[in-house]
Amino acid sequence: MSQINQLTPEQEALILVYQQKWREIAISTEPINHQQATAAVETLYTVLGKSKPKVKFFDGPEELQQLVDSHSLTTLRQEFGLPQMFMVPIAQKIMLPMEQQLSKSVWQQLHEQLMNQQIQQLMAHRVLTMGSLLSQLNPSEPDREEMLAQVSQDLLNMLWEQQQQQWRQNLLQQPGGDIVLGVGDWFSQQWQPFAQGLDHLLWQPLVQPRLDELAEYFKPLLVGAGTIMAGISLSLQFIQDAPFPLFDYCAQVLSCNHDRQLWAALQAVSTKCGTIIPCENVCLVINRPCRLLLDEQSRLHGEGEPAIAYPDGSYLYFYHGVYLPPKYADVHPNQWQASWLLTEENAELRRVLIQGIGYARICQELGAVEIDSWREYSLLRINQEIDIEPMHLLKMTCPSTGFIHATRVPPHIQSARAAIRWVNWDVDPEDLVMES
Repeated sequence: MSQINQLTPEQEALILVYQQKWREIAISTEPINHQQATAAVETLYTVLGKSKPKVKFFDGPEELQQLVDSHSLTTLRQEFGLPQMFMVPIAQKIMLPMEQQLSKSVWQQLHEQLMNQQIQQLMAHRVLTMGSLLSQLNPSEPDREEMLAQVSQDLLNMLWEQQQQQWRQNLLQQPGGDIVLGVGDWFSQQWQPFAQGLDHLLWQPLVQPRLDELAEYFKPLLVGAGTIMAGISLSLQFIQDAPFPLFDYCAQVLSCNHDRQLWAALQAVSTKCGTIIPCENVCLVINRPCRLLLDEQSRLHGEGEPAIAYPDGSYLYFYHGVYLPPKYADVHPNQWQASWLLTEENAELRRVLIQGIGYARICQELGAVEIDSWREYSLLRINQEIDIEPMHLLKMTCPSTGFIHATRVPPHIQSARAAIRWVNWDVDPEDLVMES
């Protein structure tokens, strides 16, 4: 087909249709059908040329956590095998021919509209939930460190092999790519000793930083459940980033060439299953949540109540997408205490607490000191260290209602009048008085 350089009005109108379609899929709380989910998983493995796995179902992260807690890392690895990192190569294989059929501007337009922030937030709720629950796992075994080191190396080798395969596939699609690969393979076979020396002198110095980077990426994933945790984290990260709406639109609306069998299998898994964690011998399938609360920006959000809950009884609290630990979760933000800011070490949680409590209450409860004043405005300073930089606040008290409003200003500002100018985009307060 010829390259698409511009969308028709009808095609542009359908973008909203596909946004809504995948929004409904992402926020669905309908229990999965085990028979349909099993068929989808088995088809995906078959399409990829892999043996059909045993499918294990869980009603939520709590059940999965119980499984991991009750088995040693060695047993889990023997039974499940390594996590399968084939999801990203699948996406690349589907995406590449689609992208080549669209002009750069059209591809960018579709990517921005079909993979915008709200859609990514919706796709991410499973990542946040599983990561928050399973990061608490911390099995203690004598061979744990050695086991995690081996798992890390195996996963790195698997990712490196996949990366090499992807490079070969991309090169084959270029003019003369098959010749280049043929020469490279022949050279590798005929001159193996020389190639190994060249690899040691040139290739390893280039590649090792990338492997070190991957190793650093794996470290936090391998804390806790080892193999399973790494598989969960990487599989779920793919779910968050996977451009399912973009694939669907390009295939159905624009009729772009693609691997139909592969996309059909991937789409079935994404719509018929809740969350899958594919391993060599077993595929773990976790049910959809039975409760899902979101804010206006499609982030997990609940005030004094769980934002997400699963049929197995597990639930988590989030505030505008940030996970809340139990000590804050059961309390409505209206009852959060400014004094908590003095002991909370996590910067992200301090930001959330500041957002929920509000600057007006922080001023009152933490004894803000007045630096300067101008009419009904006061410039205040919080002496306690509750944020990365000192906290200066511009407070305004409404003369008629007595309502207090506070706005944060940069700490270098030392006068109330300068703070008012900063808040009002460098307009002097005298000018504002004259205008009013």
